[in-house]
Amino acid sequence: MSKSIALQKWFEKTLKEEDIIKYDYSVYENVEVIGKGGFGIVYSANFDGKKVALKSLKCDEVNQEASKEFIKELKQFHAINFHPNINQFYGITRDPENKFMMVLQFANGGNLRQYLKNKWNDNTYEISLNEIIQISKQITNGLGHLHKNNIIHCDLHPKNILINDDKFLIADFGLSRQKDDAYSSSHSIAKGMPAYLDPHCYCQPGKKPDEKSDIYSLGVIFWELTSGIPPFLIATNGFFILTQAFAGYREQAIPGTQTDYAELFRKCWNAVPKERPTILKILEILNSISKRDTLQLIKNRNKDLIPAIDRINEQPQFYTTTHTDDLEIPRKSYYKLEKYEKSLEYLTKLLNFDPKNITALRTRGQTYCMIGKYANSLEDLNNVLEIDPNDAESLRARGKTYYNLGKYDESLKDLTESLEIEPDHPFALRSRGQIYFKLDRYEESFANLAKCLKVDPNNPNRAATLRLGGEVCYMLKRYDKSLKYLTESLELEPKNKVALKFLAQSYFELKRYKESSETLTELLKIDPKNAIALELQGISYYELENYIKSVKILTKLLNLRNGSKNNNALITRGRANYMLGNYFNCLKDLNKVLKINPDDAETLRARGNTYFKLGRYEESLVDLNKSLELEPDNLDSLKSRAKTYSELGRNNDLQADLDQILLIEERKKKEESCKNLKISLVELQPKLFYLVMTFLLCWGLGIISKPINSLNDI
Repeated sequence: MSKSIALQKWFEKTLKEEDIIKYDYSVYENVEVIGKGGFGIVYSANFDGKKVALKSLKCDEVNQEASKEFIKELKQFHAINFHPNINQFYGITRDPENKFMMVLQFANGGNLRQYLKNKWNDNTYEISLNEIIQISKQITNGLGHLHKNNIIHCDLHPKNILINDDKFLIADFGLSRQKDDAYSSSHSIAKGMPAYLDPHCYCQPGKKPDEKSDIYSLGVIFWELTSGIPPFLIATNGFFILTQAFAGYREQAIPGTQTDYAELFRKCWNAVPKERPTILKILEILNSISKRDTLQLIKNRNKDLIPAIDRINEQPQFYTTTHTDDLEIPRKSYYKLEKYEKSLEYLTKLLNFDPKNITALRTRGQTYCMIGKYANSLEDLNNVLEIDPNDAESLRARGKTYYNLGKYDESLKDLTESLEIEPDHPFALRSRGQIYFKLDRYEESFANLAKCLKVDPNNPNRAATLRLGGEVCYMLKRYDKSLKYLTESLELEPKNKVALKFLAQSYFELKRYKESSETLTELLKIDPKNAIALELQGISYYELENYIKSVKILTKLLNLRNGSKNNNALITRGRANYMLGNYFNCLKDLNKVLKINPDDAETLRARGNTYFKLGRYEESLVDLNKSLELEPDNLDSLKSRAKTYSELGRNNDLQADLDQILLIEERKKKEESCKNLKISLVELQPKLFYLVMTFLLCWGLGIISKPINSLNDI
């Protein structure tokens, strides 16, 4: 008899003994794989108008151990009466390949881990205390029902808590056991999730899981409800998690967690199992909290890391570390938490064990740079580069430190050396581009930034690189390219003020005033008092001949604390008022400008025109004369003065200005003609050279013998 046939018979015998309902597989429709976990593959299927879940053994694990686990879970399910917070068991079926499958209640809302993950938005997790209490009560009720049936779950964690129509269901009894069952701690560690396991059952020889072990897991889940992330997120080693938990380390409560609830999960994971509360006590505390104000919101803004080892300084006296690996874990924790001083403590301890540890020296140098201790940073990085002069990462780090010190030449040298070793490193390329920008070496800056974007198109700093590239193109007067870079940057960071400002300026330089104004409107929503944006928008509205809006925006700018002496704003508002016929308001602005700068020819001309509109011809003449002393050939000033002379009846002066206007216009025409001729000659020069050289060659070969009178002869 083959092994598989023996297993099949054993299955059949067990099913009969346990009186488990068996369904014909043909009744199930639309069978699809929806997940794999533990020993089983899970499918969804339609049956009798509703969806069910089918759980089978994995094809490559149909062995006696897997079969026993499957039967064990099946028995556990069958032994439990219906409860609204337990994943319901319907019976058994067998697929066409003779594999047994459990028929279970389908959970349409995924699992608790997925549910909490969906509550993250813009790197912030938010949940109400009321929701936490309701979820906690449902899980606790389900666990209480298991304990009443003499079942210890042994593997309670958020992925084993399913959601169906807003009901939270405890599922997956693959590691569950009756109180008196034999227990293997190594088996549980291999199959379970260490962060949720009672450390006493692993670290304490002979200790079997009991109700208090499940209470420990429940406490960890309660904490996760407040944080939105798994516990001990930074630790990757299960043994480390369990030994640290056994030594008394726990996650810290998220700031803002309701006091009684925080105290409850601390009691649940108490280091002394017998001190942990019973199911009834937990429900009593949850009910008590729910009767009070549960509208409170709990927020966690640190998605990447919660202080998994915040109590590292509270180590028991018997626990002293002498291994660099043990020191490295808390060092990384504190670094990710931006607790750089703490991280430095552990780096220094690492270097006491191994003074020439390049990684530790480099990291300490980088950490010193993060907190502005540049001399210390340089000392460590210099030491690394003495040991290994070609350590590209240390060259980049030292380049960054020099950059922060404003030592751009030294920074440039280090970054260039690092790029000789690693030519396509995006950080070095971007950093060198920044330095060239600082040094006004825009062509070199653009070349580095463009290469950075090419070699690493998915770099997390792509938006910043595009933004700087846009600024560089603006400085190079390549406004179309500037628009391209800045627009792409804003697709990644739509509310970046610098990108919006330079985008608007690029549109403005291209005389696309409408787009400039629209971009500035977006910038002013974010930063309503941005003086540059207000000035540029006021001028854009002026160019669009929307003089009322121009006056309104520029008035807002001029009312700012430091905006009252903005000459451009005063001149433009004066002009807008002029166009609106508000000549007295126009004069006020122009007078302010000329008080600051009496020799501003443009403003003198504008005020002269305003006086003319008011019929104050003598005052107009004074301003226009002074304007022409500064710019003798300015046609606008001459034409305005000629009109003024006409109004004053000074015909000789009028004729003199008209003659001068004609002379200047004639001269300008000649200058323009000469300019066009020069351009034509430059364009024609290569053709002439080619013709002459061809003629000389032909003459030398005797092909041409007659005299040439003109180019047409050639």
